[in-house]
Amino acid sequence: MFFNRKPRNNTVYAFSILPETICFVIVERNANTKPRLIHWESVSCKEADRLTVLRGLAKNYKLAKKNCAFSLQSQDYRLLVVDTPPVPENEMVSAIKWDVQDIIENPIEETTFDIFPAPEDSSHSKSLNVVAAKRTSIVETVDLLTQAKINISVIDIEELVLRNLISTIDDSNGLVGVFLHNTYGVIVFCKNSELYFSRRLDMGFNDLDMNQATLESLALEIQRSIDYFDRQFSSISMSGVFLMPSFDSCNYVAKFLNKNLSLSCSVYDLHAGIEWTVDSVHSNQGLILTLGTALRKTLAAA
Repeated sequence: MFFNRKPRNNTVYAFSILPETICFVIVERNANTKPRLIHWESVSCKEADRLTVLRGLAKNYKLAKKNCAFSLQSQDYRLLVVDTPPVPENEMVSAIKWDVQDIIENPIEETTFDIFPAPEDSSHSKSLNVVAAKRTSIVETVDLLTQAKINISVIDIEELVLRNLISTIDDSNGLVGVFLHNTYGVIVFCKNSELYFSRRLDMGFNDLDMNQATLESLALEIQRSIDYFDRQFSSISMSGVFLMPSFDSCNYVAKFLNKNLSLSCSVYDLHAGIEWTVDSVHSNQGLILTLGTALRKTLAAA
């Protein structure tokens, strides 16, 4: 994504800066072996204390010369899919700006754009994924991390972070990942480590009262996405659904979904495709997304 610097080594240091928390994860990757989780922590802090916390992490882990990454919060960008314009590659972003100007919230001069190719599929014309991000949000976070002397190699987005998590297990038969935030959700359709489709769900785990009606509403939202994907990508099949363990009652919800979706559903096992060298801690939204950010196979491409 937005920065494409050549990696210095196989270790990635990832951050998530949330309203009242900073999450920090270190992952080591080597060819033909599972990624190794070296460290993860979640630090509660107010906005006024963020720089102090980040400076402490930068000093302790010498982050001025390391491969560091962070992911944008969902409210700070939109992910769009467009037909590839018939222009040279070096003119692609400029051409796309004008194609999407009427469907993004911010003026194009206040928006940072990046693109990455959509997987080729026999039922679709050649497409591009377009990230349209609020420039002020990027600048504010980069400035904060730069002041803390943290070297940023890449800025990622939530859909690719979830793709990274799904890719730690065998997704050759196609897998669906579901992540529930407090007030909304994200669903991704992945195969062979590629993101084929994603959409936002109108429900988050705060909307789940653990009664039949709200769980059925969630199942309906997910099933509609599955049905849409099946219609649009008829040559690509999905074999199952994984619910990310971002809330306490995820096992109960996964069991309900398993009975009410056309695909089997289970909770994503954070230990299945990752070698842990630290004690397991209680997972939360921030730590899971930060782990996914650190699981990039390369910092040179999406």
